[in-house]
Amino acid sequence: MTNWRLSFGIHPKTKSSAIKPMLLVILLVGTATFALWKYLSLRLLSDLSLSDFDQQIATGIAIFSLIAVPLGLLATTLPRKTPLRIFTLPGLFLMGLLSTLLVLTVLRDFGLAIYYTIASSPLPGVLRWSAQWTIIASFILTFVGYVNAKATPRLKEFDFPISGLRTGMRGFRVAHLTDVHVGPTIGAKTLQAMVDAINSKNPDVVVITGDLVDGKLSDLMESIAPLFSLKSVYGTFFVTGNHEYYSGCAEWISHLNANGVTVLLNEHRVITHMGARLAIAGVTDHKAHHFIPSHRCDPHAALHGIAAGTPTILLAHQPVTAQNVPSEKVSLQLSGHTHGGQFFPWIFAVPLQQPVVSGLSNKYKHPVYVSRGAGYWGPPKRIAAQSEIAIITLVPHDE
Repeated sequence: MTNWRLSFGIHPKTKSSAIKPMLLVILLVGTATFALWKYLSLRLLSDLSLSDFDQQIATGIAIFSLIAVPLGLLATTLPRKTPLRIFTLPGLFLMGLLSTLLVLTVLRDFGLAIYYTIASSPLPGVLRWSAQWTIIASFILTFVGYVNAKATPRLKEFDFPISGLRTGMRGFRVAHLTDVHVGPTIGAKTLQAMVDAINSKNPDVVVITGDLVDGKLSDLMESIAPLFSLKSVYGTFFVTGNHEYYSGCAEWISHLNANGVTVLLNEHRVITHMGARLAIAGVTDHKAHHFIPSHRCDPHAALHGIAAGTPTILLAHQPVTAQNVPSEKVSLQLSGHTHGGQFFPWIFAVPLQQPVVSGLSNKYKHPVYVSRGAGYWGPPKRIAAQSEIAIITLVPHDE
């Protein structure tokens, strides 16, 4: 009989160190899920006058979510072939659904409070039909979000003018891929579609600004393989994101380098194209030093040694890195991390941590472009934050 610890991905020699964090996640997330269902039961389900059969269905979904949601979050720590992985997608889907149910239920409560305050003769059935539509709207938004998240990212193509760009570099194409999150719910087929989309544009260089993976190399060796079929004139450059450090960063760096992807750890490379020069610099994740002290994010080190006047693209996973960048040395910073907020209400929460949520910003003395990313994290859900892969064509600033 299979040891239960192995089903959870806990090796006997490390069970004491691994089991406590996992149980803590299960306890905390399970408790939060239970509290959420209690709130929904009191504020939403109680107004529906459910039949006994419907009540049993609701109770069954609630019990299932208490198990599936925590295991969905823990998916990257579980062995690839463990039976517990069957809970991953339904657990994360339910997480997205419950998140939207919570938001819409709170909005419904506020709306009802205002309505009953100002209505002299409240319409009969308001509680029932408002509860019904809250549930219907939550399911619709979650399914639409799922379809959006699973769709191949759109190619966002635009020209970017750079001061000092020599004629030979005019029309140079940079493909920017970020936040793919290859892992339990994003695999080789999805990644291959992204790679095919990039290859169709014949880029001169491909850059990846972190959060490529969510899981250990041993679990994702086959899933990541399509990445190495990327085609460009000058190759692929990569910088680490926070999720690489959750996933065994050293192994991933070695694997990427061994397969022709140049990993930039606070360093740069200079490309000579048609007699013109372009520097590609890259920094480690903004919080990398918490995992590997020698990986402290250092824009100054990454840019050191680049000849004055050389157009320079800086790769940095988190947009907030911009606050420590010597702007006079950078023509364009490319970042990800935010997912464009991914879905409501996180669209409004991201600005509390990051200076730019998506798109091109001139908040700093150097321009920063933040991609919404190609994948997703957690719930397979994107609302008002479509996934993207940027195809950036460089042009002289005076054109």
